[in-house]
Amino acid sequence: MLDGACELVGDDGVKHVYRAGDSFIIEPGFNGVWRVLEPMRKRFVVRVD
Repeated sequence: MLDGACELVGDDGVKHVYRAGDSFIIEPGFNGVWRVLEPMRKRFVVRVD
C-alpha cells in the first residue's frame, strides 16, 4: 500500500486495517468486503498456479 487506507472484513467477521507502508496477502478463496477508508494508491501482484 503506497498511500491511503483500507479495511478487509472476512465473512468470518475478522477485520484487518491496512495503511500506507503495509503489505498483505489475500489468500485464495477469500470472501468478504474491501472498504476504502482513505483514497488509495497500491501495487499488486497476481499469482496463478
